[in-house]
Amino acid sequence: MEFADLEIGLHRRSEGHYGIELRFMQPGSDADIRLGGDAISVAINHAQLLEHQADPIAYGKTLSEHLFASADLRSAFAQSRASAATLDVPLRVRFFIAPSASELHSVRWETLRDPDEDRLLLTDERLLFSRYLAAGDWRPVRLRPKADLRALIVIANPSDLAKYRFAPVDVPGELERARAGLGGIAISELAEQGSATLNKIMATLRDGYDILYLAAHGAIVNGEPWIWLENEAGTVERTQGSEFAQRIRELEQRPRLVVLASCQSAGSDLTNGADGGFLSALGPRLAEAGVPAVIAMQGNISMESVAGFTPVLFKELLRDGQIDRALAVARGAIRNNGDSWMPALFMRLRSGRIWYVPGFGDEKQTFEKWPSLVRSLKRGQCTPILGPNSPKASSARLNRSP
Repeated sequence: MEFADLEIGLHRRSEGHYGIELRFMQPGSDADIRLGGDAISVAINHAQLLEHQADPIAYGKTLSEHLFASADLRSAFAQSRASAATLDVPLRVRFFIAPSASELHSVRWETLRDPDEDRLLLTDERLLFSRYLAAGDWRPVRLRPKADLRALIVIANPSDLAKYRFAPVDVPGELERARAGLGGIAISELAEQGSATLNKIMATLRDGYDILYLAAHGAIVNGEPWIWLENEAGTVERTQGSEFAQRIRELEQRPRLVVLASCQSAGSDLTNGADGGFLSALGPRLAEAGVPAVIAMQGNISMESVAGFTPVLFKELLRDGQIDRALAVARGAIRNNGDSWMPALFMRLRSGRIWYVPGFGDEKQTFEKWPSLVRSLKRGQCTPILGPNSPKASSARLNRSP
């Protein structure tokens, strides 16, 4: 599938004021188009947004008013959507938040409303959204075949969570939801008490896993996310988010997708374990450490929403490997829930894909890549090599990797 691409870069100019750079790329083009010039700027009133944090609709309306207050930005956004519609391709929108504007990671961009209609903007399968992050790691991201996908489920439930005023984790429920969501993917689990240690997690990941699904309590302490993992005795082992990210960075083969799931309680009278934002703070650190895609919950998402969101996410992901498209469909499935904005995607993949099908596709399916092959032939990017006898003897050598 082809996409039009709009990158929205946000850079801090002064407190609450941000410069915006817009780059648009049409499918099949090696050139990007600069939109709006260099003078676009927006003002984000963080205090005003905080006043609406309990009301996602009011929050989204306020945020949209701030972002699209610039006529130039609004016009460029509309122009990009119209161009993608004319080409009959989805529009991939990436928010690139510069290091100078790191405070914008705490903004709930996923609540944005359509600037032309009073509806959610990011539940449309034709408009794919992610928070795009560059990484300091220069190692290339190599996709793996769909048939080889493996997932690791990690659920940390230390026996002494009550000391830290966290509720016990509903381990059977978490496992059931994760297994249901990851159906069709080979999975391994670290869910027994004493198994979700930092060393054990990293040692297991070295065996080669494409997806890490992690459910653990945590908190923000002095601006740093901490994860409540376990030690070998099954009690709390607090781990800094920066250390966790560094250990991920050091892996020879990092997961292509990390899902940071909000923990659900096991019915205790203690606090339900709201994460206080540590998951959404950990997400950018993992992306910067070289993880191609991270989905992090921005709050304590309800079990109802998890049950509706997760299975759709992975079902759609198995269709074409496009993580931002799968997320848009999954968010749309729970659009009527007040917490549908909570899943956030941090990504550093320009293609948006985390797997590919070698050759022409799954042998059990028809030759579904014919339209793409024809387009490549017309552009001079493909040399056909035809063989005798059966269709299986025909092949095409593409001049670029999948």
